[in-house]
Amino acid sequence: MRFPLLQLYRPTLASDGRHGFVETLVGPTNLWAAVRLHENILTIVYRIGEDVKVSDIIVADSGCYRVMTIMGNPGSPKGNAIIERINKPIFPDGESCEGSGSGSI
Repeated sequence: MRFPLLQLYRPTLASDGRHGFVETLVGPTNLWAAVRLHENILTIVYRIGEDVKVSDIIVADSGCYRVMTIMGNPGSPKGNAIIERINKPIFPDGESCEGSGSGSI
């Protein structure tokens, strides 16, 4: 299976300068993965060794997704995670996560 190149952003807490914190996104980093729909559940399949964690944001041609659960599959050369689609803007310029619509999902 060939994986397309996607972007991964990781939510991180940063100081707001007033003794509090604000969530910011670090990235993008490259992620070789594919968004798939399996039995009405959105999943992402990626190469083992990729750094994917719960709450990461994946940006694909079809939109933006938040990683909800990492699923284990011992002995497999591929990782698998359940994701959910998000539509809110995640970028500082207010750009939407709607995607170009050219993807399969």
